[in-house]
Amino acid sequence: KVTYDIEQFFPEEDEDLLFYRAFIKEFKADDDFLLVAIRRAEGVFEAAFLKEVHQFSQSAKTLPFVLEAQSLSFLSNHYKTPFGLTSAPLVHLDQPDRIPIDGQRILADERFAGRFVSKDGQTLLVYLIVEPAISYEQSEALMQALRQLTATHSFEQVHYLGRSYLQTEIVRIQGEELFYSTLIAAGLVLLILLFLFRKFAVLLIALLSVGMGLLLFFGFMSWTERALNTTTALYPLLMIIVGTSDVIHILSKYRDELGKGSQSKEAIHTTLKESGVTNLLNSLTTAIGFATLYSSDILPIRAFGINAAIGVMIAYATVLFFTTACLILVDKKYVQAPRKENDFWLPLMSKICVLTKNNTRSILVSIVVILLISAFGLSQISTNHIFVNGMPKGEKVTEDFQYFEQHLFGFQPMEYFVFAAEGLEADDYQVLKEIDAFERRLSEFSAISNIYSPTATYKNIHLLFHQNRPEEYVFPKEEKSFKKYKRFAKRIPSTSTDAMISKDRTKARISSRIQDIGADEVKAIGLIMDDWIKENIDPQIATIKRTGTGLMLDKSSEYIRESLIWGLGLAILMVSVLMMLLFRNVKLLVVCLLPNMIPLLLAGALLGYSGTEMEMGIPIVFAVIFVIVVDVTIHFLGKFKLLTAKGLSTEEALQLTFRETGKALCLTTIILFFGFMVLLFSKHPPTFTAGWLCSLTLLSALFCDRLLIPPLLRWLVSDELPEAHQRFDNAIEHV
Repeated sequence: KVTYDIEQFFPEEDEDLLFYRAFIKEFKADDDFLLVAIRRAEGVFEAAFLKEVHQFSQSAKTLPFVLEAQSLSFLSNHYKTPFGLTSAPLVHLDQPDRIPIDGQRILADERFAGRFVSKDGQTLLVYLIVEPAISYEQSEALMQALRQLTATHSFEQVHYLGRSYLQTEIVRIQGEELFYSTLIAAGLVLLILLFLFRKFAVLLIALLSVGMGLLLFFGFMSWTERALNTTTALYPLLMIIVGTSDVIHILSKYRDELGKGSQSKEAIHTTLKESGVTNLLNSLTTAIGFATLYSSDILPIRAFGINAAIGVMIAYATVLFFTTACLILVDKKYVQAPRKENDFWLPLMSKICVLTKNNTRSILVSIVVILLISAFGLSQISTNHIFVNGMPKGEKVTEDFQYFEQHLFGFQPMEYFVFAAEGLEADDYQVLKEIDAFERRLSEFSAISNIYSPTATYKNIHLLFHQNRPEEYVFPKEEKSFKKYKRFAKRIPSTSTDAMISKDRTKARISSRIQDIGADEVKAIGLIMDDWIKENIDPQIATIKRTGTGLMLDKSSEYIRESLIWGLGLAILMVSVLMMLLFRNVKLLVVCLLPNMIPLLLAGALLGYSGTEMEMGIPIVFAVIFVIVVDVTIHFLGKFKLLTAKGLSTEEALQLTFRETGKALCLTTIILFFGFMVLLFSKHPPTFTAGWLCSLTLLSALFCDRLLIPPLLRWLVSDELPEAHQRFDNAIEHV
């Protein structure tokens, strides 16, 4: 199952979330709509076109899960005459010669221009009010019916906007990317394995192992009824690269043992004792790293952490039982590496080891320079996330979103809740006067439009009493006039304020739309308005508080950043504890963690220098990076400790570690690098960013481990290793 629910990204038990849920119990939610923008380049005020849109709007009322449909052709204007109140349609569909005059009047009226028709007069808007909290299945049925209805009309351009539309399109694109990313990743891994091992039996075992792990993982997801969400594209990729990494380490060690003359069972025993244990440590640290994401307040992030942790252990179990069994069954002549393969890798690894010994000072200076460069890059990271920048590239849903932003109004709602003071009602003159002052201040921001509140009723009546002159659409300045208007309003049902005032008459709603100007800019406007409220709104009359899905989306981005920073810190702590339990050596712990902090800093610097915004999907990449790069270090240190425990000197152990694990680590990094590069095919910018960021960071992690760990080992722990030999050997034997 694939699902997408924007409310999943709202922080649970947040004070503002609880307030918002109470708000929508009093009023309708601010995203229970579906907008249809119909464009005619020659202008919309043409009789045949208006009649066709009118027919479309009437038919739209019968669509599934649509409660109401509204468009310009349904609206009327009221007029006050000496003989009483009368009304006339806003657009005279039956009198084509009057339509151009109607158009001029409508475009000059702020009640309609920018709401029901674009200010350039080229786009009409049809509002569809849909059922609250509409599900994905309902949204899919609604959008299918709407597209069928649209196809029966000869409209020049049609654009959609709303929760149902976003829901169905995002899920569709996620499903496609899940399928294609799995195929591309599998094909890429196949080519790399073929190039690296050049043995059909080895290639077949590796592919079967990775494929079985992937199949078991998705089977587990289905069996436990876990739905895929916005992190879907990462699951197959993680399973493929983690499984491939485990397979490569097992295969490389097994082939090395066969090259020493060992028989299959003896080689498997040694492989499991050394690489198998190291793979277990890697899998545990990776799983623990992902599991720490469960500390997040955001449901999809928690689900990703647990699912990824389970997937890592499934991949390990598959390799442990299936891969090793296959290796025993296959004759070693079909698996054993050709001698020329080692002729390339062994001299290269030895040269790198010597390089780290002869150029220690240069390496350390280079690391310091990199850290300084990274520090500046970190300071350039932007948190001003613009919503459209995270939408899929080249898709109609993104084109439609941009069309509304450019020609009509912003997608993001900006809602305010008004509490009348004790003894007052929300439609009392004193309260509405405060609301009117607030609206006028809010309208000064060019990014905010479509402001609507209970004051609109009395602005309309004031307009009515002043010959419908557009400049008279204002709230009455005198209470005497207000009381007269309030009595008059009871005679006009269409001007009722009930939709904007709670049933107990003590609360009111102020709605508006804000353009996609960036999370930081929206937050800044919110803070300015909060300060203005404190200085200008009398708490003895009313209290005004911001709410709505727009606020919750902004807060969820902040929560994700904060919780993932906390989760990353927790992951580092958990990995540290695990390393301490195994090595019981603080200095060795430093050797393990320090080289892995540098890639994280470098990843942050790359974000800063590339101008990539820190939106809600990016921080999870840092957790992925950390748990994967730690694996490389553990493999290196695990092998080093095993060799020193056998009595080898530090330099001998380093040389042999480079020769035996260096090749496997390089091969693994190559697989990981190209595996994450698969994400560059994604249409989602956050996923695309995760691809190049993870790939480049993994390369930096490989260089840090190969160049920084040997000098640190020579400097920090060489004199303490003999004391730890027996403890480490006993621990390995116990495992």
